Amino acid sequence: MAIEAVIFDFDGVLADSKQTIFKIYESVCAELGIEFYDSISDFVNNLDGNYKHFYVKLGITGGKIKKANEIYKKYFMQFGQDITQFEGAKELLIKLSEMGMKIAISSNTHEFIVNTLLKRFKLDGYIDVVIGGKDINKLKPDPAQIILAMEKLGVDPAHVAYVGDMEVDMLAGKAAGVRKLIAVTYGFHTKEMLERFDPDAFADSPFGIVEKI
Repeated sequence: MAIEAVIFDFDGVLADSKQTIFKIYESVCAELGIEFYDSISDFVNNLDGNYKHFYVKLGITGGKIKKANEIYKKYFMQFGQDITQFEGAKELLIKLSEMGMKIAISSNTHEFIVNTLLKRFKLDGYIDVVIGGKDINKLKPDPAQIILAMEKLGVDPAHVAYVGDMEVDMLAGKAAGVRKLIAVTYGFHTKEMLERFDPDAFADSPFGIVEKI
């Protein structure tokens, strides 16, 4: 069956945001008086892609989560200009559009942040649907975001490729029953970390995703 739509995670797939997100979380924890990781590698190794899971690891629970989210948004406004798109991301979306693909984003990141960056990167015109972490009260690894994106695109899972870079993406994509699950090796989690989820393909660069569709 032919692929008709591609759904992307955002951070680590289209947006090169690892260092900035580390800096934002570091600032959130400093403001809350919580010890944070010393290095980006320790940070990434303890991050599955679901910020609520991550907050629990840091000892941020209950009502503190709402406060942490407010602080996170404040520091995104301060540091967010440092986030760039990966080289080849725009060319990837142009090519997929030329191929007639429907394109969506499914991200645990707040949709305000996703939409802000898509607009700044001038990628918003290529995206048909954006589902962010506040659009639906379920975060990946729950498949609800991907399922909602497929519903909005009007496509069956048998005709969908999902592209992600983290543990939660692999679990959510499999649970959503997508035709093809593609793991990228240039994002947050390494190929070695993602291999245990047995994705259908790996892509080493944004434009390299095209040949995996």
